Amino acid sequence: MSSSMTSSISSSTSSSMSSTAPGLFLWCLLRVGLLCALTACRAQSDCPDLPEFSPSLLVVKFGDPALATCSICNGSCEYDLRVEEPLSASFRRGRQVIWNVTRLEEWNIRPICFIFDSDCREYLNVTVYQPPETVSLSWEGPSGPLMEGGLYSLQCEVGAVAPAQKMTVAFYRGHMELGAQSSRTSQKTPVNESFSLNYTMNREDHGAHFWCEARLELGPEGPQPPPVVRSQNVSANVLYAPYSEVSAESQLLTVVQGQSAELDCSSEGNPGPHYSWSVPLDSHTLFSDSVFTIQSASSQYEGHYTCNASNSVGSLQRNFTLMLRDVPVRTSAAPVVTMTPANKSAVNRIALPLSMCTSFWLSLSCHLCCLHVLW
Repeated sequence: MSSSMTSSISSSTSSSMSSTAPGLFLWCLLRVGLLCALTACRAQSDCPDLPEFSPSLLVVKFGDPALATCSICNGSCEYDLRVEEPLSASFRRGRQVIWNVTRLEEWNIRPICFIFDSDCREYLNVTVYQPPETVSLSWEGPSGPLMEGGLYSLQCEVGAVAPAQKMTVAFYRGHMELGAQSSRTSQKTPVNESFSLNYTMNREDHGAHFWCEARLELGPEGPQPPPVVRSQNVSANVLYAPYSEVSAESQLLTVVQGQSAELDCSSEGNPGPHYSWSVPLDSHTLFSDSVFTIQSASSQYEGHYTCNASNSVGSLQRNFTLMLRDVPVRTSAAPVVTMTPANKSAVNRIALPLSMCTSFWLSLSCHLCCLHVLW
């Protein structure tokens, strides 16, 4: 019984210790962190004057020279300033320390300016950048023509850029921006990055130029304008079925007999459409062009026409109906004169002498007839 109680007590004790161990560890960790933070704060608070770098942020292209100055109290106080950095490129000038590098070829560098024999210090933030060496664009997936309505992925490859987290990649169709993406890489040394954008193809995209660009946005301290590297243009070869902006409803054409007529079945497509016609049986005509031309319309051309435009993607059908009408008979009508007071006066002036003249000749004729009878 004693042994069982002992084992029971020991097991419960060990489990209790195991359950409290993580909590104790976290408590110790927080205590140490708090002590470190208080020590740092006390160290900074013990510094009546802090050294300062000018500029406080330095943006340098890899391989270019770099220069910064560390000073304190504007040079009006006595301190022993020093700069700690791996390149041994600092020297003293009066009460200032100059950090001067003729060719900066370190990616991770952070010089420290401090007062000798104290914890008073200041860090110089240095961003070393390199524009992309290469930027290229391609269609991800199988090579070959693209299909209208298909969803495709544009792939923009950026080579040897630093720092990548400062880079933005934008996709373009002609002059129109399609979208922009940023890198999530925190690495300071040059890296290769790949970006993709999904795009649905349309017939209007056939022959359009797509491209991408990578730009480093390094802030106001960086070069202005920001460094930009552009890819080559990639032309889109989009396959699409024949289509026409003209209504697909049947068209009725009325033509005067003997005149010419054209039935236009033109359409656009990639590849270029092939045309075939179904025409009235009486015409006995085979045709394979987009426009059916009738030089002189006659009864044999009357009826229904069907045009079929097709390519490897699809087809388009259009219908026409041709009707003839006779040439209208033209008749000349007598002119209509509208009588006005002025016209009536003029007519009276002419009609009165004519009536008098007519009466005279009638009277003369009667006298002559009487004389002839008497004779």
